Amino acid sequence: VLWFKSMVDDRMSGSLENDKHVVEAVSDLFKKASFQDWWNGVKIDEGGGSLRRLPLVDVRSTENYSARRIASNTPDPSDANATASNVVEYDSVVVHLPFETLLSGERSCELPPRHVQFAVLTDDQDVPRDSLEEFFGATVSKATQQSRKPWRVVQLLDASNDLWLSAKKSGILEEGTQQYSDNDTDNSGNSVFVPFTRLWQPDPLIQNILLPLLRDSLKQFPRNHKRKRCEESDTNISCHEIWDLGSGAGRDVCFLAEELKRCSLSTPTGGLSNFCGNIKIVGVDNHKASAKRCVPFWKHRQVDDITEALYMNLNKIDLVRNEMKERFSASSTIVCYYAVRFWNRKLVNAVANEENVQQGTLFAMSHFCKPHKDAPWNFDHPKVGHIII
Repeated sequence: VLWFKSMVDDRMSGSLENDKHVVEAVSDLFKKASFQDWWNGVKIDEGGGSLRRLPLVDVRSTENYSARRIASNTPDPSDANATASNVVEYDSVVVHLPFETLLSGERSCELPPRHVQFAVLTDDQDVPRDSLEEFFGATVSKATQQSRKPWRVVQLLDASNDLWLSAKKSGILEEGTQQYSDNDTDNSGNSVFVPFTRLWQPDPLIQNILLPLLRDSLKQFPRNHKRKRCEESDTNISCHEIWDLGSGAGRDVCFLAEELKRCSLSTPTGGLSNFCGNIKIVGVDNHKASAKRCVPFWKHRQVDDITEALYMNLNKIDLVRNEMKERFSASSTIVCYYAVRFWNRKLVNAVANEENVQQGTLFAMSHFCKPHKDAPWNFDHPKVGHIII
C-alpha cells in the first residue's frame, strides 16, 4: 500500500508569508509575563477572534519542579465557557523539560515546532535569562553552522510566589513528588499505558492513515502472550518490525510506539492485547547524532523496549538489502516500511523487489509535491529536484 501526501507540509514554513511573519515576530520574543497573562491566553491571529492559552515549557530543575509545579488542565467539555465564542481555548498543556536536557540535546526534540508560539516557566536561580535567550533565540546551529529560525518563546514566566498563589487560586498548582510508571491500571484492574503530554505532532499520514492500518494489520499476526522482547531468542516467535526510513529526530517512531503500546495494553483479550512483546519500531537514519538523541528521547517516553535506532546509509542500496536479509533470517518480519519527507527512488524499488517481503506488507510515504505540474516552487528546502512533480 503506497500513500502520497500531495501538499506542502505546514510545519516546514507553509508559505513565504509565514516565513516573513516569523522573522518579524523575533522582536516580540521573551516578553516577561505574569501567570494571569498566560492564563488569559493570546490572540491566535492579528485579526482578533478567540484567545489561546499557550503551551508552557517548565525548564526548572527536577528538584524544584518536584516541589511545586503548574499542572496540565483540561476542562469539562460540558462547561459552557469552553464552547463560547471569542474566549480562551481552555486546555493547559504543561511539560517539564529541564534546561540541561535541552542544552545537551537529550530532550530538545520534545520542544514544539519552531513556528509554534509557546511560553517558558523559569527560575533565575536555575536558568539565567541570558542563557534562555541564547538557547531559544539562536539563529545559527552550533552543530552545523547553518541558519535556522529561533523558537517562538513569546511569554517568559518567573517562578515567583505570586505565580504560585495565582496557580493555586486557579486550581492547577501541584506540590510534592510525582510518581511515574510505564503503565497503570483501569477500574477493572487491566494494565493501561498513557503516553506523556506531547508538544509536537506526528506527520498526518502516520497519525491518520498508517496507525489505523497497522492496528488492523497487526491483529492478523500471532501475538507473544509471554511478552518476550524481540531481542530474546525464540524461533517460535516472529518479531514484527516497522521501519522508519530516514527517521531523523524519531518523533514519528515515538508516536507509533506510544500509540501501539497504548492499544496493546488497553485492549481486552482478542484484540491487540500483549503484542508489544514481539513488535519493534526501527528508526533508520544516516546521522550518528540521530541515535544519540532518539534513544534518550524514547527512553524518557517509556517506549525504549519496543524501539531501535539503526545507523545506516539508505543511499547504499546493497547495505539496505543485506540488513533486510539479515533481519528476515533472524526470525524477524518487516511488516511495514514508511518514509516521511525522504524520497529515494532506488530505495523504493529495492523494498518493492525484496524477495522476502510478504503479501500485505505496508509501504507508506509522505513527501512534498506540487499541487499541479506547472505550479511554482518558492522554497529553498527541499529543492525542486527533490520533490514529487
